[in-house]
Amino acid sequence: MMTFDNGAGWMPDPANPKLERYWDGSAWTELTQNAPRKAANGGGTRVALWGVVVVLVAAGGAVAWFIGRGGHDVAQAEADLVTKAPEQANTAAMTVDAHTLAVDVQTAVLDGDGALPTVAFANGSYLVTGADGAVQTVRASEGVTQAGITGTSQTDFCVWIMGQGGATVHASAGGSAASGGC
Repeated sequence: MMTFDNGAGWMPDPANPKLERYWDGSAWTELTQNAPRKAANGGGTRVALWGVVVVLVAAGGAVAWFIGRGGHDVAQAEADLVTKAPEQANTAAMTVDAHTLAVDVQTAVLDGDGALPTVAFANGSYLVTGADGAVQTVRASEGVTQAGITGTSQTDFCVWIMGQGGATVHASAGGSAASGGC
């Protein structure tokens, strides 16, 4: 079996190229996750670009609002931007996360003979656990506090994410993401 001397971390599983296995620095553990997939059509890049577009639109709207006020009550306007812009950016990032989670759930359904996986949030990451026991770990956006899944089948599910302050976003089986709960 292949070993690594570069410290602990997720490494390609020597027995299964579709998985990564956690190397604790001296031995392989039982923890596995799906290996990152490279989308031939640039799907991951597309999701990231949409996330950037959403953040830029939100920031542009904030700037337009500020300019439209004509400089009146500048101190209050600056205070509003400082408090609302991070919340809007975080909601946009969580929306991208929700879409990504919906895709990861659909992948786990395909890998797990149609059974819905569980979705949890721990230590700053989403954990998608398939019926086969494989755990896919996906790093969460900053400010996420909870995540989960509801539903009954591969065509009827909804993943949800909650951030600090109670902001919630969700994505359905179709992959569309929106603000609010399931």
